[in-house]
Amino acid sequence: MATIFPFLWFNTQAEEARDFYLSVFRNAKKLGSTEVPDWVSGTNRTVPIATYDFALEDLRLRTFNAGAGDGFNDAVSFFVETRDQAETDYYWEALTSDGGSERACGWLRDKFGVNWQVCPEITLRLIGDPDRKKAERTLQAMYKMRKIIIADLEAAMPANASRPKCAAVWDRSMYHIRTKARRLSPIKLLAGIGNCTTHKHTATRDAPLKLRVIDGDCGQEPVRAISAVLQSRAEW
Repeated sequence: MATIFPFLWFNTQAEEARDFYLSVFRNAKKLGSTEVPDWVSGTNRTVPIATYDFALEDLRLRTFNAGAGDGFNDAVSFFVETRDQAETDYYWEALTSDGGSERACGWLRDKFGVNWQVCPEITLRLIGDPDRKKAERTLQAMYKMRKIIIADLEAAMPANASRPKCAAVWDRSMYHIRTKARRLSPIKLLAGIGNCTTHKHTATRDAPLKLRVIDGDCGQEPVRAISAVLQSRAEW
């Protein structure tokens, strides 16, 4: 069965690059190397033509000493998706260390010229929000960054301080939500809300409303979403 993995051409620094990446990533290991009976010169030294295999977070890679080539460019980069700000900070600092360079919007170039993106997993969800105005505010905030700062992205997202995190967007049921929310008591209204499925809240026959939540996560309670509607009636 064929396998596919990244193959990185270096002048004479393939072994050093491998060792650097092994030092950065916590789940990393050497997989072997192969030298051929030929030599290349560059960066003030001569080394064997060789390949060095290794794995980073279960991704197999191979570096290659082969003399001067075309070099690395922006068209190809490694995307490091991080869980939180602490992990983002760690990989950003590690990969830019010892001569690397920071670039815009979470991009960086390490000391060997290889391009990386260090991106918190929440980033694409925020800038891809179905509410285009919120997504645009977040995107503009990201454009001003080098390293991604999650708190600054989240701060840019709300339209105002009182807007609930789990914002509701109405479709054809807008009229029913507005009129029934005024007419029913909060207790009866909230009692009618059903369970949450993926980004969707529905109501039972006791409250014939349909509420579709298109941002936030499914952990947001339906009751909290409807409570926000009741609390913001003055804005209708």
